[in-house]
Amino acid sequence: MSDQLRPALRRDAAIAVGAVIWHGGRPLAVFRVHGEDAAAPVILEELTTRCGLRGQLCLWSLDAVTKAMMRGASRQHRFLETTEGRT
Repeated sequence: MSDQLRPALRRDAAIAVGAVIWHGGRPLAVFRVHGEDAAAPVILEELTTRCGLRGQLCLWSLDAVTKAMMRGASRQHRFLETTEGRT
């Protein structure tokens, strides 16, 4: 298969509805996912009550949500490494 015909990104499963990511200190929950490629639209719901934003919806791409989840996992891993051995 030539590189031009190969999909840019394949996923066996999309991100689960209900998964929560943190962006800018605010929790966002996956409300709906439309597709499985990198550009697939993902609707997120604001979970914070700050400034009356709870329930607001925003539109991201599946790739952006995946990257936000990876950044969050990376930060948590670094935090756990720096706090090991402390009581």
